[in-house]
Amino acid sequence: EASGNLIYGGNLEFPGAAIGFTVHGEGYLAARAFSRGVRLDRIALGEAHPCGHCRQFLSEFAWASSLILIDPLGHRLTLAQLFPWPFDPAYLGDVGAVPGLANWPDLTLTAADTLAGPLVEAVARAHAPYSKAPAAVALQLKDGKRVTGVSIESVAFNPSLGPLQTALIDLFAHGYDLSDIVGASLAVTRRGTVDHEAATRALLAAVAPGVPLNVLDWR
Repeated sequence: EASGNLIYGGNLEFPGAAIGFTVHGEGYLAARAFSRGVRLDRIALGEAHPCGHCRQFLSEFAWASSLILIDPLGHRLTLAQLFPWPFDPAYLGDVGAVPGLANWPDLTLTAADTLAGPLVEAVARAHAPYSKAPAAVALQLKDGKRVTGVSIESVAFNPSLGPLQTALIDLFAHGYDLSDIVGASLAVTRRGTVDHEAATRALLAAVAPGVPLNVLDWR
């Protein structure tokens, strides 16, 4: 539940891609809420408690301390009960990922692209305080619409979500399928400390073979 609205989510698995690209249900919900600019208040778990990977990812968000998780037996647990003494953003003096905050409002692109507008609009909300290398992906769909995704870093580095992973979350959340993707653009910081291009190409080749990827630079 996010600020009075319901968000549904589950695991995303990508046959043919590296297993590390898998997105668990809790990560799906957190990234989807972040994309919508809202906080998660409660998560109703369908089966098991979140794995350690997801507990670390959830602890990245500014709302983590008040998050309630409801397990299949009806127990109401705080994230602190499930993940005591976390390595969280406070260790590095950061407040964590804040939904709706424009972290990168002044970035523009060095070249023209049909997806430039969605990329610039999306990257403002990227959470990249550790690498200082925000990235965004825009996917062109068969019906002419677009979906976007941005990098969401973890203070532990892994787990972090790349921009194509979060774009695919929004793709499915809007009722689309992988076969609806006809084009993709990635915007990156070329001289940054993180290489988003290699991972994006690998995942795109697995989920949408033959769809070209246009790579652009931030200015």
